[in-house]
Amino acid sequence: MILVAQFATAEDVLLSSESELAKRARIKGEDAKALLRQLSSQLFSAPKHQTAQELFMRSTDGLSTGDKLLDELLRGGLRPGVTEVFGKSGVGKTQLALQLCVMATAPAHLGGLDGGAIYIATEQPFPITRFHDIALSRLPTLDPIQVLDRTHIIHIRDQETQQHVLSYCLSPAIARLKARVVIIDSIAANFRGDEGASELNVALRANMLYEIGRALKTAAHDHQCVIVCLNQVVDVFEGARHGQVLGGFKGASPSLQLNMNNMKLAAGKNEVAPSLGLAWSNMVNTRIKLSRVNIAPGNLLGQARLLDAETAEHLFNHGAGCRGKDDR
Repeated sequence: MILVAQFATAEDVLLSSESELAKRARIKGEDAKALLRQLSSQLFSAPKHQTAQELFMRSTDGLSTGDKLLDELLRGGLRPGVTEVFGKSGVGKTQLALQLCVMATAPAHLGGLDGGAIYIATEQPFPITRFHDIALSRLPTLDPIQVLDRTHIIHIRDQETQQHVLSYCLSPAIARLKARVVIIDSIAANFRGDEGASELNVALRANMLYEIGRALKTAAHDHQCVIVCLNQVVDVFEGARHGQVLGGFKGASPSLQLNMNNMKLAAGKNEVAPSLGLAWSNMVNTRIKLSRVNIAPGNLLGQARLLDAETAEHLFNHGAGCRGKDDR
């Protein structure tokens, strides 16, 4: 019938109206309508859908941090979505990331998710010896080979490769490896260290960050996976004149350059903010700040590590004010 009507492709048929198809194929209008409906259903599947209850039940399992105190603070651990962990060097970002990999790959009876882990290293080589020791320390009854076999490491050293991997390759890899956690260590390194990326203009850089953020959120939702982005920090200044704090990278407008003569660090506050600015900050579901604080003089421990859950969708009051301290 399609050949008699001289349609070249199925697309030509679908783009025809019922009356046109009936006339050219010499069939009744009802038959033309039924043909269009049948052809459409076979070529185009309906979008996947689920009830709100099904979505709620999918998103309740948390990924344990491997630390009881932190799990209590985060009300069961990290939830599927994009989590940013930021802080100065040496505050424990990589330590937390490695613990998450251990717990994601550990069996369910040991508090794990019995899945896989993907670790994307953009700065330093993966600390395999340290990872092995953490697995032994956190789960002494488990053969660490089980954890190592389920953890997959990718090294990326330039921004272009990072953009491609995160936007197009990550989601299929999560499905294939049954990954329950993805660690990106760190999300900002190639934007700050890659000469080509540092010369991007503000609009293009923001668009690339949006594309990465959208891909990560989609992958986290589709596969119910925890995606953790470790991030570097920048100092927070005060006393700047209007329009002076927006630059800091090559290619920015001269009017956006920072004049250090008129700037000073926030007095006594030691404040820092995550790298990549507002364009990236809107992409994350949960934001965790790690820092070190001085304990009262005379305390032999010297310093304590502080965790602030600045933004977290699954915490009460949207995570505002949630704080925990680790004196170890």
